[in-house]
Amino acid sequence: MKAVNPGATVRVLCTTRHGFSSFTHNNKLFQVCGGIPAIEALEIASLYLASAHDLAVNGTLEECGDGANAVSYLIEFAKAIVDSVSAGACGEVAA
Repeated sequence: MKAVNPGATVRVLCTTRHGFSSFTHNNKLFQVCGGIPAIEALEIASLYLASAHDLAVNGTLEECGDGANAVSYLIEFAKAIVDSVSAGACGEVAA
């Protein structure tokens, strides 16, 4: 195992502030907060995607019209988190 240089600066990959919503064009209803460590943010995105998958696989979409909306929201939330982490990795400001 390599020893870490105690004087080295370690950059922690974090989210950038990222507004999103499929309902409005000019004003974003929801946002991912900036400064969240990427590993934590990606864990949440994974949970959203797992929930969307469970809804789709378990037939919830056919039983209730709200299931399709729920899947859509969960996927949109997960995408926003991944976009925010990607922007943070590139040093960009997310749109």
